[in-house]
Amino acid sequence: MVLGDVPKLLALETAAARIRETVRESRKPRGAKGGSAPYFFVCGAGISVPSVPLSWTIQKECRERAESLGLASGKPPKDPAGQYSFWLEQAYPDADQRRAYFREKILGRPLTDANLRLAHLLADGALTRCLVTPNFDDFASRALELFGRPHVVCDHPATTARIDLDGEDPQLIHVHGTYWFYDLINTDDEIDGRAKGMRGGPGMGELLGELLARRVPLVVGYAGWEGDVIMSALKRRLKSSLRNQLYWFCFSRDSVDAVPGWLRDHPNVCFVVPAGSERQPAEQVFDALLGALRVEAPALTRDPLAFFARRLRLSAPERAPGSPDPYFMEEVVARVERAAALVGAQRTSDARAKIESVRDAVRRGRYDLAARRARALELRGLERGRVEELLDALWPACAHAGVDPKEDARVYDAFLRIVDARPTARVRRGRLASVLIGRVAALHRAGHPRKAQRALEDARTRLTEDLREMPRARQRLLLFEGRIHARAGRVERALETFETIRADFGRSRDRRIREGVIRAGVEAAELLLAEGREEDARKLLAPYLGEGPVVPALRRVTTDAFVVAARAAEALGDVDGAQRLRARTPAR
Repeated sequence: MVLGDVPKLLALETAAARIRETVRESRKPRGAKGGSAPYFFVCGAGISVPSVPLSWTIQKECRERAESLGLASGKPPKDPAGQYSFWLEQAYPDADQRRAYFREKILGRPLTDANLRLAHLLADGALTRCLVTPNFDDFASRALELFGRPHVVCDHPATTARIDLDGEDPQLIHVHGTYWFYDLINTDDEIDGRAKGMRGGPGMGELLGELLARRVPLVVGYAGWEGDVIMSALKRRLKSSLRNQLYWFCFSRDSVDAVPGWLRDHPNVCFVVPAGSERQPAEQVFDALLGALRVEAPALTRDPLAFFARRLRLSAPERAPGSPDPYFMEEVVARVERAAALVGAQRTSDARAKIESVRDAVRRGRYDLAARRARALELRGLERGRVEELLDALWPACAHAGVDPKEDARVYDAFLRIVDARPTARVRRGRLASVLIGRVAALHRAGHPRKAQRALEDARTRLTEDLREMPRARQRLLLFEGRIHARAGRVERALETFETIRADFGRSRDRRIREGVIRAGVEAAELLLAEGREEDARKLLAPYLGEGPVVPALRRVTTDAFVVAARAAEALGDVDGAQRLRARTPAR
């Protein structure tokens, strides 16, 4: 599906299908995964959230430290990359200080779902085995180690010779270094030096140039700062046409506006965006690619004990019969192998095998298949523990809503079918609320207002007692109620519902609830504009257009408020007022 009137804006499922077909065509001459892949990944900070904070959080912490300790000197630049570099260097002037700061942020932090999904793709190699990243965390490497996949790491210009672009093992290229070593690159001068090949060695720019000459990037979770070694190499490459399309996966539709014109306007660059005001996190992108390519689940997750038994067997020293074994490794390996055999025997039961097939589909990002397999399982006579195990197996599919609302609705229905068939099975209150509200959202997005209305009523009936203690769930249901009324043309009822959100939750300090209040105001103002009630729309948005600094987490919805308020002012003939609002509109 192509979104809107701009052919370079693609929906995720369309991009995944196109990438799948390009890979298939590229494999035909050689017929194996070891052939020359047409792609490589460029992945930024978006794949390591929330374990590692984003740049704006780091910038805020550094600014507070520099100002509170009297370390600041001079004025920061206006561009985002310059501001980040400025405050980092003000707070931690020495490279060793910066290294210690980032080490504290990263060391011991858990892996993210996005990094696990990425490692799954890299280990399989069906799409590519090459990753280029400005991240200084080692999450991708740790994820590959967890899956038992040997790989090559290049984190300094002097180590670029390690990279074999046609090698069988995954290749990880950290263009700014990693937090482990002395060459961590974060300030403007350091980044510029890396781009130009300083610090000895041929430079990362040359390696990226070679890579870009042979393949095109799939960009995920990366904002693209001008002057960065990746952007510099890409800019040089885009002076000519590409053999294949470059796919830039955006967190939101607004992300397209933030990229430079030389990238945005190139005929071979496609931007993959979510629908409307939705978000598209990195793990959702990787899920779509795993599903499109039908990648097999990792051996670790299919049979963990057998996986570790094999790894132990390969790692244990070979000994002649009767020779000393000081660590009794043979006995250790034998015990794990016996445990693997025992678990394998237990899995022969029909119910366990079918539940495992649901897990397998979820691991592969094929959530619709997981739902079909869950629906096919006979629930009568199934002990309660197995029913709860089935719900746990299906839950990740519910928690990772995809790009197809009809598929999402089928997943939610499968979960609720189990709950309804076996009401004595324990299900967490938060999970049930999430599934019920998710079903409302999916049906609304799919263009089924009547079904969405029935799902809304069903959610309120099931959650009647719990909603008192779940303000966020109560607010989300009200927001969808307003949207359902608006789509059905019941404007006054929609406005009344949005006003209820303001009245009930307007004083909350919870960030997510506050975001919902502003979002309800913006959507109400858009309805008023459509009705020709511009003055009412402007008054409604006035409380959200304060002069103070915008909370970063509310930047997107606050920006939307400014945009709609400017439209209202323009419709009233207040051109100067509209210009002032646009000048004050926060950057997305």
